[in-house]
Amino acid sequence: MSNHVHIQNLQSRFQRLLFQQHLVRRFRTEHPIDFNALRSIRDGLFDAIDSSAGDHNDLWPGDVQGALASWMTVAESSSARKAMREGNTQEIYRRVGGESRLLHWGPTLRPAFDFLTQHVETVEEMTARFNYFDYCSLMALASVCEGRELSEAFEQACETPLSETQAKDLERQKIPNMREYHLFQITSLGWSRDLRCTLQASAGRERFTSSSLHLLDSRVAPVLLGDEPQRDALYLRIDLSQAPADIDQALLYLRGAVCERLIELHGAVWRIPQWEAFMRTKFVKAQFPKTSLFQSHEQIGPILRGLWCWDLAESGNGNSDDAAKQISAILKATKEPRTKQAISNQWKIVEKIVRLRSSAGELDKAITGRLDVRLGLRGQQAAA
Repeated sequence: MSNHVHIQNLQSRFQRLLFQQHLVRRFRTEHPIDFNALRSIRDGLFDAIDSSAGDHNDLWPGDVQGALASWMTVAESSSARKAMREGNTQEIYRRVGGESRLLHWGPTLRPAFDFLTQHVETVEEMTARFNYFDYCSLMALASVCEGRELSEAFEQACETPLSETQAKDLERQKIPNMREYHLFQITSLGWSRDLRCTLQASAGRERFTSSSLHLLDSRVAPVLLGDEPQRDALYLRIDLSQAPADIDQALLYLRGAVCERLIELHGAVWRIPQWEAFMRTKFVKAQFPKTSLFQSHEQIGPILRGLWCWDLAESGNGNSDDAAKQISAILKATKEPRTKQAISNQWKIVEKIVRLRSSAGELDKAITGRLDVRLGLRGQQAAA
């Protein structure tokens, strides 16, 4: 694993992608009706945004799935859902697009507002029933990409060079150009909506949930200091009615959030004032235990093939050996041949995570930071 912060951020993003893709398979398997309802909301909202943007490509400094993530993030807020019920378009537009774009582009946002308002009650009911949404975004739980497409896109991206501008930017910042992370850096390979939404969902950090600690982002909810709203700021609030037992997890989350927000705001680490001094602090260098699905980038491909095998077995007769054999035969004609046994072994890992019933497994612990929370329906008691 590289020590460069840019590569560490990409590594963390791949961890999130893999965690999310395992978790959403559990959600889809255990509660297919709810999963399909949430995915239908995602697709309807995507279409509303896509059709209303028209020629106004500068409305969103990115793409439709980036705008989609903004809308779905807003829908996670109970105060935003209240504003939708009340028809308060100005408040929702402000949260989605920011003050600078509100007046000029407000009318183009109406179709998305109208569509999402129709589904506020569904979102409300889901967030009340499932604890998934305490830790993961609506976007992540609505976005599943079939394992074959994800695996093949990964291999394709590894073989695709970065643009000249991207390569020069990495060289200027002395960042290793690691082909395993091209998947997040290349956007012009004609990928499906599911894959694009899956990649977009991986950009959002896991939620941090604690009874005594709260991380506040001024983008999500206004923070007032001296009656003045604060912009571009993160806050750690500590409730002193009890000892902050989750402080290590909070600091780990805060460290990742600080690095990601700084890079998002400034565009590149070499543009960030005091960056080198920040990187020398104990806050940055401290080691916190954290579960990972991969320890080196060479493990990413095998894990994706495990998802492919699991999906193929689920869509057929459930026989993982047959699925592994089919995938091995497909890969023999490529530069990435793999044995049936190696693929089958990866399937076992996916199966254990997705099918876990009564206890908190490694995936649950990695996402929640707790030993007693099993992600799924609220009220399920996990055995530690």
